[in-house]
This record gives sequence, structure tokens and C-alpha cells, in this order.
Amino acid sequence: KILLQKINATLTAKQNIIALKPFSADLYGGTLKGAADANTNNSSYQLHMNLKNVSAKDLLTNLYQFKQFSGNMNSNFSLNTQGNNGAELTRQLHGQAQFDFQNGQLAGTDIAYMARKALSLVNHSIKVPDNQHMTKFGHMTGQMQINQGVAHTQVNLTSPVLQANGSGPIDLNTKHLKLKCLATLMQGSLSDPKPIEPSIPFKISGAFSHLSFQPDTSAIIKTLGEQQLKKQLHGQLKHLGGKTLGNLLGNL
Repeated sequence: KILLQKINATLTAKQNIIALKPFSADLYGGTLKGAADANTNNSSYQLHMNLKNVSAKDLLTNLYQFKQFSGNMNSNFSLNTQGNNGAELTRQLHGQAQFDFQNGQLAGTDIAYMARKALSLVNHSIKVPDNQHMTKFGHMTGQMQINQGVAHTQVNLTSPVLQANGSGPIDLNTKHLKLKCLATLMQGSLSDPKPIEPSIPFKISGAFSHLSFQPDTSAIIKTLGEQQLKKQLHGQLKHLGGKTLGNLLGNL
């Protein structure tokens, strides 16, 4: 359930179609605008909406009990569904959505700490700060393709100290998700940050109300092993083979 305030809508009814066009309301510090219609013959619905500057924490907590995420949310979505109860409406949900979060924070998990901890195992010059138990970011964008209540999602996150991208299914029926992500630490000035290689893979999974953030151990071992092997071969063979062989290895 969500709380709408200052609702302004034009309601029309023609034969079996009830339409709200246009529709606007205040929603958790921001606005919701768009159009909706319902077909009373087959209990089908269509929504075309735009969210602007909505409190992500309030919205996600009230919809899905997802309390870890906060920030200012902008989104566009076009959805259609059919059913006579909440479970049916979710199961028959189809459409697409784009979202953009500003000044966000993920409570309970420090992704930069996890990435630095993993990198420090092979690069002892990497300093590991204290675990802050939160991840702050300036910007996160993404898109969803929704089929039968499952949102196939791609997401990108940026901050001065971290960049991350990921993809995977978010199941609105079971309220579980399973994303595979890649985090890259950043260093240098805020205006011109540089990546610290290699990137660290990790997994986000579980129920919306209790998500788990874990490094992808098998993928990390593979990635770091390949990086170390490449460095060793590059140094040894460049020394033996001169510039030509060194240039070839540089293209690996």
C-alpha cells in the first residue's frame, strides 16, 4: 500500500473502460503523474506513470518492506496486468521501467569495504578502512523488463570511491531477488577518479526484507588468478622477448 496526497485526476467512463487521464498526486515528498485505465469486462489494467523526487525508502518500505535503500527516486514506467486480487495482478504484470536514484545510501552493507578486503588478499598495498556498514553513492540508474511479475533488471551505480554494475531477476511474486554484480574501486581526485583493477564480483540475493551481500568467491578466485598470471607472464616474457612480445601481451 502507498499513500497518495493531493490527488488530481480526470475520470471518464465509456462502455467498459474507466480512465484516469491525466492523473497526478503527491507521493512521499515527490510527485506521481501519468494515466491509467481499467477494462471492467476482463479486469485488465494499464498504467503509464512518471515519478519525480520520491523518497525511495518510504516507497519501497510500504510496497515491499525493503528498508535498506534510501535516496531520491525518479522513474518512468509502462505496465499492464490482469486479475481480481493482488497475487493475480502481480503474476500477470508485464511492462518496462527506467529508474534513477540520486544521493542514495544502502544501509547495512559497505560494498567498497568488501571490494578492498578482497583486493588486499593479493595486493598488500591496498588499504582496508573500517567497515562503515553502509554504501553511499551519488547516482544509480537502471532499467527493468517485466514479464509475469519478474523484473529482469540492469543497474549501474557510481560514487567517488566505487563504481558497480549488475543484472539479474527481481521476482515481485516471491519478493526475492538474485543479482550478479561487479564492483570497481576508484581512487584519485573527485573530478577525475581512476579505477583500481581488477573489479570484484559479488552477489546480492534473498528476500527484499533481508538481503544478503556476499563476494562471489569462485569468480573472485578466477579473476584474481587470471590477473596474477597475466602479470607474471607479461614481466617474464617481455624480459625474454623484447618489445614485440611485450606489445603482444599488452593486448591481452
